[in-house]
Amino acid sequence: MNKPSTGERRDAAIEENSKRIVSLRMNTSDYGRVKAIARRFRARDSEVLRLLLKVGLDELDSLYRQDVDTPTLAGQVAMHGATLVDHLALSARRLDEALNAGRVPTERVAVEDLELVVLAAGSPSALAGRLEALTGTPVTAAGALAALRDYLLCKYARLSSDA
Repeated sequence: MNKPSTGERRDAAIEENSKRIVSLRMNTSDYGRVKAIARRFRARDSEVLRLLLKVGLDELDSLYRQDVDTPTLAGQVAMHGATLVDHLALSARRLDEALNAGRVPTERVAVEDLELVVLAAGSPSALAGRLEALTGTPVTAAGALAALRDYLLCKYARLSSDA
């Protein structure tokens, strides 16, 4: 019998336990926002934090599921990619490994598109220039993130309809 891997044991342990205690570091501004929400709804801070975690996980659902189609995945990358890159210090290579692992080549988000997402997190003006070159449409630095979302959503919806 094969011995389960560390990841498989960790996944099994998570499924076996109904709840976990976690420690969380937050900046003062975010903590103040949590307190304000808790006060407004007369709830405990911990209830607000659990709600925020659930909402966030629901919103990012397709980023951790392997069974999502490419247009849905690309849409999530378009909506949340720059934030992920910024907060998790991701490179295009790491995004590619995380999002495209196990996918057949025709169902992957292109590395070139992931590079645009990384650019969105670091240099909106450079992203605007790259999008202008790709689309032939003027893009400002202020509108670069919205233009990237439109570009990715249109590109992968079109690829999906061509398949």
